[in-house]
Amino acid sequence: MDFNKIASNRIPNPFLQFNILTIHFFRRLFQNDMVSFEEQMQERVIGILSIIAIFSGMVAYLILAKYLLIPDTGNSWIERCVFITFCMLIMSFVAILEWDIMVPDERDHANLSPLPIKTSTIFLSKFASLCLFVGLFAISINAISTLSFISILPQAKSLGLLSILKYGIAHITTMFLVCLFSFLSNVFFIGILINFVGYKIFRRISLYIRTFFIIVYVLLFLFFLRLLLYGWENLSFLEKFITNQTSIRIIGKYFPPLWFTDLYESLLGNTKIPFHGSSKYVLISMGILIIGFFISTGIQYKNFLKKIDSSKAKNRFLKKVQSILTGAFDTIFLRNAVQCSIYYFYKKTLKSSMFHKMRIASFVALGIGIIPFQLAFNEILPKTLTGINKTMLSIPLIIYSFLLLGLRGVINIPIKLEANWIFQLTEGKNTRHYFLGLKKAILFNNIIPLFIFFYIFYSILWDRITAFNHCIFGLVLAVLIMEILLINYSKIPFACSYLPGKEKMQFLWLFYLIIFIIYINVITQIELILLKNPHIFVTYFLVIFIIILSIRFYQVFQIYNKNKIQYEEVVDPVMIGLDYKTPTHIR
Repeated sequence: MDFNKIASNRIPNPFLQFNILTIHFFRRLFQNDMVSFEEQMQERVIGILSIIAIFSGMVAYLILAKYLLIPDTGNSWIERCVFITFCMLIMSFVAILEWDIMVPDERDHANLSPLPIKTSTIFLSKFASLCLFVGLFAISINAISTLSFISILPQAKSLGLLSILKYGIAHITTMFLVCLFSFLSNVFFIGILINFVGYKIFRRISLYIRTFFIIVYVLLFLFFLRLLLYGWENLSFLEKFITNQTSIRIIGKYFPPLWFTDLYESLLGNTKIPFHGSSKYVLISMGILIIGFFISTGIQYKNFLKKIDSSKAKNRFLKKVQSILTGAFDTIFLRNAVQCSIYYFYKKTLKSSMFHKMRIASFVALGIGIIPFQLAFNEILPKTLTGINKTMLSIPLIIYSFLLLGLRGVINIPIKLEANWIFQLTEGKNTRHYFLGLKKAILFNNIIPLFIFFYIFYSILWDRITAFNHCIFGLVLAVLIMEILLINYSKIPFACSYLPGKEKMQFLWLFYLIIFIIYINVITQIELILLKNPHIFVTYFLVIFIIILSIRFYQVFQIYNKNKIQYEEVVDPVMIGLDYKTPTHIR
């Protein structure tokens, strides 16, 4: 028997491993901490890509619509640059959603290192999966928009088949490179950050950096839509920029959309644009990003291979201090065992689940995105921006309102549905302690830390007494909002089933927006009156206290004593039964 032949047949095929790993990494990109498509993945992905395709097609048509009436005089590179910027924003936002799995992590190392797989195969398959993912979104973004660029821009030229083909190839090639550049830029940044601060520290600060980028991209996207609606041609600085050839050449070296615009124009044979030659930065930057991906990934993977003793004991003194503080806190605020268990279940679940934290961060980012519009609508002058006015008073109001709305939605989403079995086994008669523990957890872990930050911020802008009154006003109001949002809540947070879409936001969003605008204006006007007359604060606190007390009495006597904890969401019946035995007129 030829044992060498048998052994050679048992050696894994590297090409087959590459294919399997590429498909595995590609599917994992749709099952991350922010977005999980484990069920009906294909249908949901198709739906999202279809929305992006339609929206991108509308943006392209709005940008190019003027060329249906006037011919292209050589300035269409501006519209191409605008659309390239739009594609970069879309892919950057997608990259933020994929933040946690764009580079191989500890789970990849634990699963793949014992297997007979070359490290180069893992890296190449990971990079190939990212290219496939980017290509999928690039096809979606340009599926309809390409038709607009092909059919509208070449109107001044002969519309032959070769002309259309030339424009189509130039557009698709450039836009794919745009999407790849934008995505790999985020991958490159994450790789550098992980290797610089270490994976453990990165996991701790990842949420804050990710939230920051979400806020930045939301603001840029809203700014882009505003320019799209009102027209960027009316901006005076843009007109000066276009006419100043020197400034275009200088900015062309540092502004990536202009690099790809030059590449686009070069593929079409147009070399008369003022920043011609900047397309060389595309090749340089793409080379740096690709090489940087493999180097940073290799360093990170090498660090995972090192056996680091992570079982070192913490400093005994700090551990003892922490134990004393925790015990004192529990003795004062969590004397009931049920409240204590719910409090720490909420705290540890929210701390460990990136999915839930990013859901909350997306709500806060949306609220922060509204603040610039609040500044613009009220027409606050720069000199009076930091003064005591309705706009400055509304900033914390918007942020903590969206935070509480996000928390109200997130606690419905179970981290593991099986987690509720222990609560079912130990459920007591007095269920109000379950919900008091939840409210205390939200108060001490989310609301109070936020207002400590607000107090520090407003103490710098205003005097300390005014900042304190402002924060106390907001803190009391935030507790009231929390009570109202949880008035009918009868579940264990993060442990009970839920039905998404019950809020019917797609139908009621306009109503909610109008109510929120009225709410902001009324509350800020009330606070402005109270800050001018601090002696009225006692009346304000008394009114809020009576309302909260009324809500508590209603919950105890109408909800908690009459209903049990709802572990399973009640599904609306598909068919409505008819009581034919005892009709209405007989009853």
